[in-house]
Amino acid sequence: MKHPRTPVIFIVLDSQKNKSQYIDDMAEMLTKTNSLCVVVTDIKEKALFERLNQLSEGRIMSVQKSGFAMSALLCVLPL
Repeated sequence: MKHPRTPVIFIVLDSQKNKSQYIDDMAEMLTKTNSLCVVVTDIKEKALFERLNQLSEGRIMSVQKSGFAMSALLCVLPL
C-alpha cells in the first residue's frame, strides 16, 4: 500500500465545551488528510452521535456517561 490511512483517535465528551465546534474541526481535518477516524465518546444526543458515527465510518465506541472525570477515564480505557 503506497499511502496507508493513518488512524487518528478522537475522544469527544458530552461535558466538553464547544463540542460542536470540535466535531466541525474534526470533519475539516478529515477532508484534508487521508486519516482513518476512530471516535470514543459518551455523547447520547442522537444528532451528534450520528454525525460522529458518519465521520468515523462506523468506527465509534460508546461508553457510559459518568460525570466529567470518570467519563474521560472510561474513554481512555478502550485505547
